[in-house]
Amino acid sequence: MRDILNISARRTRRASSALILQPSRAIPLATVPDEVLEQILQFCTRASLLRLTQTCHRLSLLATKAIYRHVRPTTTPQIVGFLVAVCFYPHTRPLVRRLELDIKHAPAPAHEVSLSLYEPFHRTDVVRWALKLGTRRVLAHRYVLRDFQSLLAAALGHMGNLTHLELLFPEGSGAVPRDDEDVVTRRLLGQCTFQLTRLNTTLRFGSALAAFLQKQHSLRELQICTAAPLASLDVTDPKFLQKGTLSSLVCLSWTSRVPVEIVRHLMRGREVYKINIAFYVGVGDIAPLLDIGAGWENIRIANFTFRDSRQPTYAQLEAICARFPNVVGLGIAIVTLTEDFGVNLAKVLSRYPHLKCLLIYDQTHETDAYKKAVQYSRRWFKECATLTRIRLYVCDSPIKLGKKVRRSATFYDDLLRLT
Repeated sequence: MRDILNISARRTRRASSALILQPSRAIPLATVPDEVLEQILQFCTRASLLRLTQTCHRLSLLATKAIYRHVRPTTTPQIVGFLVAVCFYPHTRPLVRRLELDIKHAPAPAHEVSLSLYEPFHRTDVVRWALKLGTRRVLAHRYVLRDFQSLLAAALGHMGNLTHLELLFPEGSGAVPRDDEDVVTRRLLGQCTFQLTRLNTTLRFGSALAAFLQKQHSLRELQICTAAPLASLDVTDPKFLQKGTLSSLVCLSWTSRVPVEIVRHLMRGREVYKINIAFYVGVGDIAPLLDIGAGWENIRIANFTFRDSRQPTYAQLEAICARFPNVVGLGIAIVTLTEDFGVNLAKVLSRYPHLKCLLIYDQTHETDAYKKAVQYSRRWFKECATLTRIRLYVCDSPIKLGKKVRRSATFYDDLLRLT
């Protein structure tokens, strides 16, 4: 009898232990595929990726790949260090897919490398690179370390897999002299083999940049800030951005310093549906700058930036509405959100028959801008029957306003959500 009780007790313990949830075994990192690790590393900071490069060979390769996929150096030493790495370490060249070089906003500490395109590097900088990279390697590529222009041209020529390029030079500082801008553009981009999908540059739009764009068959977004005098460009020449080039272009951005004739030539025969225009201080009548030709019918998204604190006026908002009445998305960046702007915009919004999304960006971010934005938004919703979303960048946290239309009547329910 005692043996039977012992057997039943054992069975009871086994059954109870089977019901207990055992912790799952930890998955070894070595069994995780590289594709999954690459997705995980996209959420890591640059500091974390640099630490991963010091762990093991496999993680070092994956972390290096993640670091060079999107490069955005913010200081002068970081810019020069990246370009030197691309020139002297060949394994980093095919990894770069997106490059943003904002040279005009890069701080240069005292006694650091100069980023002037014509000023040669200091001898002490070259000696420091020779000690770090090796004298034999530096002597074999000494032409690269003559000046910043040579270093940048060599690095751009090595990055064959580049798809996004942002190249911003200081304006009005003599970094790129007007007489030599085409020469500089031809030297920087003339030998490049990459196919871009996005290009944003402050290099002057001239014959050299036009020749570079003719080779870009996958370019979808183009942003230019300045252009050569129209007399020096023969836009009627069949070889000037001939038919069939830039066939993938869908977004075009320019400033008030670009002649509208060049914009018309870029728009002609291309399916551009999104435009971004920046107006500098001193521009009054913007109607001639908005005359982009027959392509205005295809514009669905239009963004406008006003650098003058007194703009936009009612006449300017009216000119935008008259030129692009079929837009679905409208964005306006202003210096300060004022009552005149809110009232003038409400008068114009009633003339947009298809507008669905409105974006307002305030550069000053005043303390009471939030309350003003909410008050104006209610009136904007009321004036435009098709408007359903408003995004306001007037404070530290963006504001999203939505309007929900009921089926039974034209009654609107305003929903305010902070993000």
